[in-house]
Amino acid sequence: MVNRSKIKGSAYEAKIRDLLSAELDLEFKRMPLSGSLEYLKGDLWTPFDTAGWPYCIECKHYKVVNWNGLLTAKSSDLYEFWQQCIREAEVMKKKPLLIYRWNRSKDYVCWNDEIIIDNRPSLWDVKKILKLAIFLRKKNFCRVYDLQTSQRSSFYYNFFRLKNYVEWSGTAFGCSHLDRNSDRNKIHTIERHKIQLAEIGIKNIKLSDLSWVKSTNNFEINKPYVLFSPGASSHRPKKRWL
Repeated sequence: MVNRSKIKGSAYEAKIRDLLSAELDLEFKRMPLSGSLEYLKGDLWTPFDTAGWPYCIECKHYKVVNWNGLLTAKSSDLYEFWQQCIREAEVMKKKPLLIYRWNRSKDYVCWNDEIIIDNRPSLWDVKKILKLAIFLRKKNFCRVYDLQTSQRSSFYYNFFRLKNYVEWSGTAFGCSHLDRNSDRNKIHTIERHKIQLAEIGIKNIKLSDLSWVKSTNNFEINKPYVLFSPGASSHRPKKRWL
């Protein structure tokens, strides 16, 4: 019996193999035995430059890819793809690189070269702020999505104002993609994110289905009970609830 999903996946791997080989002037090949070997993971590799190529490549072509709940749901297709890519990259001791599409869509790429931890220096500590600015400018970002839109994250836009121009989505004065929603502080954060991202071209983000919360049949909890939901900042008591 023909496994159409496997045929589609193999054809997509071959397409990306040929595309990368032509664009990067490297010889990419499909992974032997579809990555079933314990020491060779991923879908594509560079057998003649294994040490030089820094990424473990995973290719996914599905009829539908559920990524709309990425910001709101605990899991999604894209999240599962990425987790698999990370696991296989760890085996290969390389960085994860995910290439995916769904029927009649473009090809999309996810990768993560580095996680930068902000130690949140005082904005009045000129020495540390200057050091942070120099560090971030050297990263050569081309676009930043500021979903926090706090005074601190908006202040960081100043690091790129005069040098290393970047596209910036947020509320920082003078940024390229200013969130002009006048009601942004009156609506839920998720709704605010949807509007902000839509303005820069990322649309159709769906909220998670939480209808099960209203169900009276699925929970057998003895009364009385207390539900704790920690996580709010100490200076925002209105965000806490029990």
